Amino acid sequence: MTALSLRFVFSLVVFLLFCGIMGFSQERTVKAIRTENKIKIDGKLDESEWKNAESISDFIGFYPVFDVVPGQKSEVKVIYDDKSIYFGATLYDSNPDSIYTELTVRDKYNGNVDYFAVSLNPNKDGQNLYEFVVSAANVQTDIRIS
Repeated sequence: MTALSLRFVFSLVVFLLFCGIMGFSQERTVKAIRTENKIKIDGKLDESEWKNAESISDFIGFYPVFDVVPGQKSEVKVIYDDKSIYFGATLYDSNPDSIYTELTVRDKYNGNVDYFAVSLNPNKDGQNLYEFVVSAANVQTDIRIS
């Protein structure tokens, strides 16, 4: 097998493991705030809606070790309007120089990168998953799994 094939197989195994873990995780909710105002997608959470939105922060790790308290704090907030859902994340790091920012092509986040992902199962059927990912280098990925 080539290095690329091994990387793909490894990524697939990790992804399938993640999907299995998500099936066993407890359901969690966060209250989203509705807005009439325009939300600018610029990486800054400076609109007043973000300040008023409920924050969720009690995450657990899933890779490389499942069900551990992460070493760094993360906070996520959700806002929506008639057309979109916005997820704002503040991802703290006590050593920002260690953040992996390898630039990859769009839809490839399995390189040597740190990333934030939102996975949605709107049908609650355990069969259809939508995942949206952004890396620390701003590489974006969207995936539909069924």
